Amino acid sequence: MNHRAFTLLELIIVLSIMVAVMGMSWPRMRRAANRAVLREAALQVKAGLAEARDRAVRTGQRSSFSFQQNGTEFVIATTDLRSADSADESLMISVVSGESNGFESVANESIAESADTEYSLNGGQCVKHSLPEPVTIASVESDDIEESILDVSAVTDDVSDVEADSSQTIAFFPDGRGSAAQIRLGSADTQEMVVLTVRALTGDVTIGDIERDSAMVLEQDDLSVDPSVETEFQSTLPESAVIDSADDLIPTTGWDFST
Repeated sequence: MNHRAFTLLELIIVLSIMVAVMGMSWPRMRRAANRAVLREAALQVKAGLAEARDRAVRTGQRSSFSFQQNGTEFVIATTDLRSADSADESLMISVVSGESNGFESVANESIAESADTEYSLNGGQCVKHSLPEPVTIASVESDDIEESILDVSAVTDDVSDVEADSSQTIAFFPDGRGSAAQIRLGSADTQEMVVLTVRALTGDVTIGDIERDSAMVLEQDDLSVDPSVETEFQSTLPESAVIDSADDLIPTTGWDFST
């Protein structure tokens, strides 16, 4: 029995069709992958907020979820990270051996102080977590948000250079309540965002739908404008031409449009 073989032309046509289909579907596949990363980051932040609430309930102490805007890390602490009233207290941070659920454990052994004021972690324990790239904590809206004395980015395995700096904190309390807040996570790759909402009465956290980040799109548009284009365009016009904008020319003298 004779079997008809494929010709080189047929193979090239099939491969061309496959490449075309892959080219059209790749942007959708890439966007889906980036959205999955953003969703994963939202779940990590939700887990961190839940951990902070659980610590407050279990220990009977105020618990803090600290972060820096446009940062990629957050710290959970079972202690008060607000400025200490006593000047004799100092910020105590050191690394504890072992890891738990991807968090870096940090506790009190070494001293770090700010330039003007000394602070205290009151012997409490804190942990740090990092978000997957390129997701950042774009903004947080809350009437109850507080300034934290902990520099989130400085909590590392190397405690020799740890300094106290200003971050922001969402607080949780032993009765399960928390600071009402809306946390917006943004992805620069897809220009999309997802909002997490913290309910004050119960401390529960909900994750919203992934949406287009209009603020990031506007920022991207501003960065894409090249001011040198307008400058170069102006230099080629006669001195008598007055320019309010690149596309708005107001003739004064020397130009005759009557003909």
